[in-house]
Amino acid sequence: MNGERPTAFSIVHQAAVTDNLQRQEMRGERLVNHIRLVFSIIGLVGMVPSWQYNTTLANLIFIIQGLFWLVYCLVLYLYLALVRDGYRPWLKYATITLDLVLMASVSAATAVNHSGILEYFRSAWLYFFVYWTLFAGFRFTLRSGLYAAALSFVLNTAILWFGVATGRLETTAIADVHGAAINVVDQVIVIVFISAPGLVSGIIASMGRTLVRRTEEETLQRSRLEKEKGRLRRYLSRDLVDMVLEDPDRLEMGGTRRTATIMFTNVRNFTPFSEKRQPEEVVSFLNLYFTRMVSIVFRTGGTLDKYMGDGLLAEYGVPFPVACAPLRAVTAALEMHHALRDFNESAGLTELSQVQIGVGITTGPVVAGNIGSLERMEYTCIGHTVNAAARLEKLNREFGTNILICERTYEAVKDLVSAQRLPPMKLKGQSSMALFAVEVPDDVPSLVARLTAAMSERGEAGECAIRDARAEEESV
Repeated sequence: MNGERPTAFSIVHQAAVTDNLQRQEMRGERLVNHIRLVFSIIGLVGMVPSWQYNTTLANLIFIIQGLFWLVYCLVLYLYLALVRDGYRPWLKYATITLDLVLMASVSAATAVNHSGILEYFRSAWLYFFVYWTLFAGFRFTLRSGLYAAALSFVLNTAILWFGVATGRLETTAIADVHGAAINVVDQVIVIVFISAPGLVSGIIASMGRTLVRRTEEETLQRSRLEKEKGRLRRYLSRDLVDMVLEDPDRLEMGGTRRTATIMFTNVRNFTPFSEKRQPEEVVSFLNLYFTRMVSIVFRTGGTLDKYMGDGLLAEYGVPFPVACAPLRAVTAALEMHHALRDFNESAGLTELSQVQIGVGITTGPVVAGNIGSLERMEYTCIGHTVNAAARLEKLNREFGTNILICERTYEAVKDLVSAQRLPPMKLKGQSSMALFAVEVPDDVPSLVARLTAAMSERGEAGECAIRDARAEEESV
């Protein structure tokens, strides 16, 4: 992993993939046992027509082998049922060994039959190894295929050596396909070819294993992506979430200077409101209140920075530029005031206890980025523009207004909303600032509809400016 420490997700991710591959191995083991059952039954039934042609001893050995195979199959069914949810890595090697040894044991029966051990090499029994080495691929590992191929070669080579060494097989220096003698070199080549399917099945199994791993990884990555989207949607609008996930490097630790519109809201007289209620009521109230307010921020293309008690800090233009950022913020502020009227009515609050909010909006340079430690970072904005928005919100109480905006914000919306110019104020730590109080009309929905239409009309030109800004940002 290039020296990187594995994350908690990657560890769980790898464990989930491995678990699925292990389950696939056990499913393959069960499939082979189904085949084994059918094979053993066919083998026992197939003995009936050849019974009278074999020697008595050969038939006895064939019967013992067939019954042993059948019992072994049934015992394995029982064992697999007992370990249904478990993984036994040794099982595939044990069953491959038993299967191929039982196949090779047929040579003992043919050795006492009429044709002797030559029957083993001339009949179809030898070629059944092709199927049983192929079945090793159902275990879904390359090693099982390689093991089956090697074991098949060793067993059949041992039988050939035994037959030649004991004189039970006659040999010839020339090829003799149908005669009573065999050519050892030719027979070894045959053994190689009947063992090779194990290698092929192992390679195919390995390729399938790789595909399953990739599929699992993609599935888990999609799951992680959905979780990330869910987490980010608590702070960003849907469009911004998609943009962040397309280029996560943009949210690495560090800051970027950019122009943004900052909106700060705060509930007025919240302290006396909360003192008259139980803590559970206050928390429930804040949850309902913030749910409505944040949905407005997201709907207008803003980013939720943080909650501060009963206050809310949102930005327009970070982490990525958006068209008509000042207009979006003012529209959101107007929508919030309208939503608050409905909220007060639905909460059953009296006129004296109804909740009101103050909003401060400023537009200017900010530094935006992930700020904090390597263990915990928080995406936020800092700078005079942010501080000014918080101070404008507090001035609403002094001027008896609802929404205060700075001059730069006003210049962007003056042709669309009514605002009263207030005396310039010198904010703490800043120079004198021109202030404008946005009027909240009785028919807010109609005004919001006009502002939304204006945003749509100005959007095309704004998007062009955004693309130019992004290009400039990426070139730096």
